[in-house]
Amino acid sequence: MVLKQLNYENTRNLKSSCNNTSKLKLVKNNFNNTPNAPHIRALNKHPGNKKSECPNNTSLFNGNITTPLLIYHQNIRGLRNKIDELFMLWSSNFPHLFCFTEHHLCNDEINCVCINPYNLGAKYYRVNCKYGGVSIFVHETLSFTTIDLSEFCNDQDIEICAVNSHFSSSNYCILSVYRSLSGNFTHFLSSLDTLLNRLYNNTLNIIICGDFNINYLENSNNKLQLDSLLASYNLHGAVDFPTRVTNSSCTAIDNIFTNKHINMDFSIQSCPNGLSDHDAQILTLNDIQIQKPLHTTSQEE
Repeated sequence: MVLKQLNYENTRNLKSSCNNTSKLKLVKNNFNNTPNAPHIRALNKHPGNKKSECPNNTSLFNGNITTPLLIYHQNIRGLRNKIDELFMLWSSNFPHLFCFTEHHLCNDEINCVCINPYNLGAKYYRVNCKYGGVSIFVHETLSFTTIDLSEFCNDQDIEICAVNSHFSSSNYCILSVYRSLSGNFTHFLSSLDTLLNRLYNNTLNIIICGDFNINYLENSNNKLQLDSLLASYNLHGAVDFPTRVTNSSCTAIDNIFTNKHINMDFSIQSCPNGLSDHDAQILTLNDIQIQKPLHTTSQEE
C-alpha cells in the first residue's frame, strides 16, 4: 500500500492520499447477550460470514493471495454524513478492522451503520453527554467475539470497546478508546488498569487504538503515567508523527499501542484524508497473513 505524501496545509482535502476502497451502508444490527465469561463478558460471538449482513453485497476471497493484517484508526469527529467520503478512500488492500473514536452517534444510529462488507463488532455511545463514542467494524470474513466493557465506561473519562479474534493461531484483543480532554485523567488510568488486568494473560495479544488527548510529541506527566501503566502490560506506543495539525499546533494525540515483543514486524502510517481534523493511522502487522478479499460491490437501500 502506498500513501502519497501531502502538505499538512492540504490534508483537509476530501480527496484521500490512501489507495484503498470500502463502502458504507446502513443496516440493522442487534446485539444479543451470551452467557458471562470470567471477569469480562463476551457478547455476540460472530463466526465470520462469507456473506455480509448488509444486503446486495458480493464478497469472495482472492484465491490464495494473502495480505498483512491492517487495522485502521481515526478520530472521525462524527461518522454521520461521511459515508461517501470514506468509500472513496480505498481501491485495494482495504483494512480488516476499522476503529473509530468520536463517532457522535446514539445507540440506534450506531446500530444502523456498517461499512460494507464489515460488521459492527463493538461500540460505546454516550449516555449523558453529546458526541463522543467509540466503535470497531470487522471485515465479514473474520470471526470475532464482542467483549463487553460497558462497566468501565464513563462519558468523557473513558469510552472504550473491544473485540476478540483469532489470527495466525494467535488470540488478539483489539480495543478502541477515547478520552476527552475535559475528562478525569485519574479515573481514566484507574479504569484502564482494571480492565487490562482482567483481560491480560500470556496468550492474549492486546492492541489499543485511540485518541488519548495526550501529545506524544512532547514529554508530560500524563504521558509518563500512561506509558508506565501500559508498559506493565508490555504495550508500547507506535505513533511518532503528528495526527492532528491545525494552523497553530501539531500534535500526536492519537496512538496505537501494541506488544512489540510479539508484533515485531509491523509498520504504521499516517493517512491524511480530510474526513476529520485528526489524520487516520494504519497499523500493518506483517507477521499475520490473512487471505485477501476481493473488492466488494453493494448498493444502499
